[in-house]
Amino acid sequence: MKINGEDLSNLKEKNSRKALSKTLLKVVIISILIVVISYLVLIFSVSKMKSDYNFNQEILNNGQKYEKSIYIKYKDKIYACVYGLFYQLDNVDIGSFKVLDSMDYSDSCVAVDKNNVYFGNQIVSDLDPNKLYTVGNDYYSDGINSYFCLDTFEKTEDLANKSKIRQYIEYYFFKGEKPQEYSYPFKKVETTKTLKAIEDLRYLASDGEKVYYKGELIKEADLDTLKAVSKYNDDYFYDKNNVYYKTKTLDLSSNENLDLVSVEQGERTYLYDELNGNVSLEEYIFNKKYIPYQVLGIDSGHVKDLVFVSKDGIFFYNFETKEQERVGDNIFKGKITNILSSVISDDKNIYYLHSYDIYRKKRTKYGYRDILVSKNIGIFSLGEKKNWEKIKDIDSGTTGQVWRKGNKYYYFDDLGVD
Repeated sequence: MKINGEDLSNLKEKNSRKALSKTLLKVVIISILIVVISYLVLIFSVSKMKSDYNFNQEILNNGQKYEKSIYIKYKDKIYACVYGLFYQLDNVDIGSFKVLDSMDYSDSCVAVDKNNVYFGNQIVSDLDPNKLYTVGNDYYSDGINSYFCLDTFEKTEDLANKSKIRQYIEYYFFKGEKPQEYSYPFKKVETTKTLKAIEDLRYLASDGEKVYYKGELIKEADLDTLKAVSKYNDDYFYDKNNVYYKTKTLDLSSNENLDLVSVEQGERTYLYDELNGNVSLEEYIFNKKYIPYQVLGIDSGHVKDLVFVSKDGIFFYNFETKEQERVGDNIFKGKITNILSSVISDDKNIYYLHSYDIYRKKRTKYGYRDILVSKNIGIFSLGEKKNWEKIKDIDSGTTGQVWRKGNKYYYFDDLGVD
């Protein structure tokens, strides 16, 4: 069909091409704008980050530090250094500003002026700065309200979980708050009574009746008999009735044979009840139907985690599933004895504990690379235990030991695995 001598089908095709050309042009223009804007945003952000870094260095180099604290005065403003970044204190009165008990490092993140109390760079509104005093164990009170404030910074989960890109866009482009992923956590203690720090139990305080851990109540804790399982650990306690992990009461019997065990460079520390053979990791308790457990590899430098043995099998803790797992039957005969941290024996044989990883090759366009298949703890038999003789310690036993069986010599080192 023709209109004014022009084929209608050709006209439709031309219009279609024009529309397609316009669409493509729009896509190209929008793509160019996105690239340009993204580039400008990147340049601006990098410039601002560099400016922030230079400003941090300027404060650090030229500011006046308040004794042994995180606070620095610079150009008539006061900043708190948290995780290497400086945050300005709001509404601070410089003339009356001071660090609370700053000669004690544990109090170096707490300060007051005539108007406010500061934990790090955060104002605590219901504490009276003119009456504030140190209770001890990171607790503070004004005689009415009491708080716990940790003396080390930690990740602030509600801030850390937000999009970092969004936080910095709000900060750089819309004058939002400076992103703060770390802070000095604090918690109000729900008591109106006078708090006292509990001696030799870090993070614990009592109002004479109730006991608090990092500001939270430990239910049913007996103040008179409360002890730490280990003086080198601040999270496990027991009294005449119960065993506790932080504020959680564990389903374990309290006794004097509790111990904390781990490998030499372990990521996990287990609570071991030597009397009943129970094992727990934080709030997780190993299945009691398999008790008593015996722990293998304590303080070993050759295994990356502990092994647990009972008459019903050999177990380990799977940190991915957060549960114990059974790997097989109990291979040992009779009583298990720890000879060294990585060497054990039963009634018949001697065994050596050692961790090893299994890799496989994976082909990529850049060649081959190793892929981790599994992490393993091996229990290797060294044969019957008769006729073994210890020859000598190396460096008083701190490096290793030399043993002999027949005409063969064995060196067991304590230097560990990579």
